[in-house]
Amino acid sequence: MFKALGFLLASYTMYAAWRGEVYARSRWWGQTIVRKERPVYFWIVISIYGVLSIALLTVFGMVRHRA
Repeated sequence: MFKALGFLLASYTMYAAWRGEVYARSRWWGQTIVRKERPVYFWIVISIYGVLSIALLTVFGMVRHRA
């Protein structure tokens, strides 16, 4: 399950970087960040999503439930 979420998040991150818009959430609220308007914040969000997707694919993907 974590690998599927990681793959979906990585796909969204690449799409958002290509498109130049990313939706950033903060608790209950969120906003669309446009690369041309706020480039530093845009790349920070892209980086955070990228690191999270790698963590989902690797670290959390190795966790197995024991019966």
